[in-house]
Amino acid sequence: MDQRPIAALELCQRINAASLLVNVGQPLPDEAIKSLSNWTQALRARKRHGWENYLIDRRNEFGLNIQEISIDRYNQWNTHVNFCTPLIQDHIQRAARQIPNTLDVKPIHADTLKCLRLAVIEQCYSDIVPPDFFTRLSEWFFKGHYACGWIGRYPEGKCVVY
Repeated sequence: MDQRPIAALELCQRINAASLLVNVGQPLPDEAIKSLSNWTQALRARKRHGWENYLIDRRNEFGLNIQEISIDRYNQWNTHVNFCTPLIQDHIQRAARQIPNTLDVKPIHADTLKCLRLAVIEQCYSDIVPPDFFTRLSEWFFKGHYACGWIGRYPEGKCVVY
């Protein structure tokens, strides 16, 4: 039996059980990351580090890896997106409501949804491309933090986390 759909569904369930964004601002002693202490710093870091484009680049690399192995499998991409998005978007939206309403939550919500959705999609293709960037990144969200940048080239460098 193919375990990919089960792993993807289990990750969706894990996302929905997670206390997202509840530990932002808590000290992070991990030296492998750049830790931030407030939302203003996080949103500035997001812009300064070109986070949105960085995520798109990682997504495109992942997609190209799949295409090189199987174009037929890659053509199932939107099916996977349509599968997981409705399962996780409401929970992520509720988590984003915890953010002070003096801030624009749209980019925070969009980043969180994009990162976690792509972690689920990595599970959908795990038989041909090992889960990597988005699965690793999702762990910061599961710990209640917000990943908002990357310093250096992946996989070297540091994740920027609030």
